[in-house]
Amino acid sequence: FFPGVDSIFLRAALTTRHLAANPRSRAFAWPVSQGGWFDDWETPPVGGSYRLCSLHAFNSCGVRKQVAESARAALGEQADVILYPDFTGAIYDTPEGVRRRKLYRESLRGALVALCPRSIPGNPAYRLYEAMAAGRVAMHFCDRAVLPFPDRIAWNRVTVQLPEAD
Repeated sequence: FFPGVDSIFLRAALTTRHLAANPRSRAFAWPVSQGGWFDDWETPPVGGSYRLCSLHAFNSCGVRKQVAESARAALGEQADVILYPDFTGAIYDTPEGVRRRKLYRESLRGALVALCPRSIPGNPAYRLYEAMAAGRVAMHFCDRAVLPFPDRIAWNRVTVQLPEAD
């Protein structure tokens, strides 16, 4: 932990030790997975080098497609971008669902930035919370998103908020 740094703890991992270091820290539950999903985020990725960004998502809206295409065009191999034709949650316990979740965790662990385009207009992308849980910079593409606890969390300090047109 880092004394004096505002923190957000997902899955209610806030402890009295953290509160003693910074009483402004906040906790809230977020079901990113069972415990341990991002326990090794500080471990270098396979191959030892990081990519600039990660996005593994269901190709459910134009914003995601636009973000994916822009990242691929601008960053080439430095962008780990996969858009799936179906929702991984619908096949969660199948071998393909397990494979995708493993690839996503490895991709996020091996990236410096997580691309977080919204899927539902005005709603924050759940990848925003996953990126935060993994300790990655979250680039959140969402117009008019209402983020939780705006009076207690300085979202502009923990994410990069970008208009969808960008």
